[in-house]
Amino acid sequence: FLNAPVIYKYAFNYQMIPLTPNKKDIQVAKNEVVNFLFKAPISFTGQEITVELKNGANSIPAKPEISRNKEGFLEIKHKFERLGRYDVHIKVAENHIVTY
Repeated sequence: FLNAPVIYKYAFNYQMIPLTPNKKDIQVAKNEVVNFLFKAPISFTGQEITVELKNGANSIPAKPEISRNKEGFLEIKHKFERLGRYDVHIKVAENHIVTY
């Protein structure tokens, strides 16, 4: 098996190509910010993007910080405030784009 994020068909529908992190398993410290970087059309503002953290049966919705970097890539930043092991789902309008 590859240690890579799971990319769903909606990523291609929205033309959102994940660049980093390039591994599915990400280890972070408490209060660490993770930057998810995507290639996406400039016209895509990212206003409908949400992050969903799954920990077993628990699902925690989150609103990430979204911006464009100087190279024009879409940056989705999320601060992990709690310790634990999570599946991180990045979604656009409730459609799964990628899972880490």
